[in-house]
Amino acid sequence: MASHYLHYQSNPKPNMASIPRPFFRSFKDLGRTWFKRTRPRTFEGKPNFEFTIASYNVLADKLLHDHPHLYFNRGNRDSWIFDWNYRKKNLIAEIIYSNADILCLQEVQEEHFYNWFNPKLKECGYTGIYNKRSGNKEDGCATFFKHDIFCMERHELVSFNKPKSNFMNRDNVAILVVLQPRAEIFKTNTPICVGNTHLLFNTKRGDIKLAQLAHLFAEVDRLSTDCRSNLPVILCGDFNSTPFSPLYDFLIRGELKFDGISRTVISGQDGSAKNENNYVLRDNVFPPDLGLTHTCKWRDSAQKQNGVNNIIDLTSDNDDYQTYLKEERGILKHDLELNSCYMHRGLDGSREVTTCHDKACSTVDYILYSNGKKKDSGGHSLWVSGVMSLLSEHEVYNMGKLPNKNLSSDHLMLMSSFVMS
Repeated sequence: MASHYLHYQSNPKPNMASIPRPFFRSFKDLGRTWFKRTRPRTFEGKPNFEFTIASYNVLADKLLHDHPHLYFNRGNRDSWIFDWNYRKKNLIAEIIYSNADILCLQEVQEEHFYNWFNPKLKECGYTGIYNKRSGNKEDGCATFFKHDIFCMERHELVSFNKPKSNFMNRDNVAILVVLQPRAEIFKTNTPICVGNTHLLFNTKRGDIKLAQLAHLFAEVDRLSTDCRSNLPVILCGDFNSTPFSPLYDFLIRGELKFDGISRTVISGQDGSAKNENNYVLRDNVFPPDLGLTHTCKWRDSAQKQNGVNNIIDLTSDNDDYQTYLKEERGILKHDLELNSCYMHRGLDGSREVTTCHDKACSTVDYILYSNGKKKDSGGHSLWVSGVMSLLSEHEVYNMGKLPNKNLSSDHLMLMSSFVMS
C-alpha cells in the first residue's frame, strides 16, 4: 500500500478545480473512421439482424499507479490526464459515444464497476455482468448489453486459477454470455455466445496462455452442448499476444504444433525471445490433471459426446493415461473457425496498434468471431459488416502516447458490426 502512495507522490494529484471537462468528442476527430464491408451474396434477400460490439481495456486505476514506468515519464505538466476523476469521465464519454449494443471491458476495477461504469451504463439501457480477477487483484472483466435488444439466456463466470495446480495458478478470468435477440428485433432460435477475457500478461509464459485459451474454448463447447445449439461465437478481449505469433496462429488456424517451440516466443510479445532449450515445450502443453483434451474440450464432456460414460483415471500407471499422452503429444487443436475482424494493417500498409505506452506499441486486443463448430452445419451465419479503424504507431505517437487528454486508456477501443442471418 505504501508503494501505491509513493507513485502518487511522484505524480501529485491535481486540484479538482484544475481538472478539465472530457476532451473526447468523436472517433473522427482522432482519425478513426468506420469502414463498411461488402455484403456477401449469401446474405442477400434473407431476414437479418445487425448489431455492434466493442472491446476496450480501460486501464484500471490501480494498475496505472502500480506501473509508473509505463506512463509517468512525461513530466507533471498534464498530471490531471492520469487522475481517475478525469479518466472516468473521459472513458464513459467515449464508451457512450460508441453506442455499441454489446460492450466487453477489461481492467475494470471492482469499485469502479459498481460506483461508476454500471450505474452510468444502466442509465443508457445496458445490463452489466462483472467477474473480478481472483486472489488479491482488484480488477476484472465486465460485459454489458442493451437489454432492449438482447435478453440473456445464461452466463458463466470463468476463472483460470486452479488452486490445486502449480501450473494453472494465475488470476486471469473471462465472462461468457449467451444472448438471444429479442423476438421483436429478430426471430431466431439460435442465440449468440459472447466471450470477454484478459489473458496472462507474462511475455515468457505462452504455455499458460495456451492453457487459458483451451479452458475458455472448453467452456464455449460445454455451453454449446448445454444449449443444444451450434452457437455463433464472438470472442473479445486483451489476449496479450501479437498478430501472426504462434498463439495467434492457433486462434485463427485452429491448430498449433507446439513440440519444440519455446514458451517464451508463443505470444510474440518479446521480440528478442529465442527458442531457449530450457523452456522448449514437449509432450503436453499442460498437465493432464486439468481435465482438458488436446482438442480444447473438457475430458468428461468429450467422452460423453463420444458415447463414453466412464471418466478416464489419469494416473501414470493407467493404460488410458498412456493413450492420452500418445494422442495429444505435441499438438493442440480447437474446432471453432475463428476469424479476426481486423486485418492488422492499415490501408497504407502500416501496422495497426491497439495499445501504446512508454514501453511498447503493438496489437494485443482482438474481436474474433465464428459461426460455430467446424463439423456442424446449418443454423445462422455471422458476417462482419463494418469495423472502426485503428491507428498506426506513428499516428498514436503524433497524438501523444496513451493515455492522453483525448483517450484515457493505454489501449484503443475496438469496434465492429455484425449481421446475423
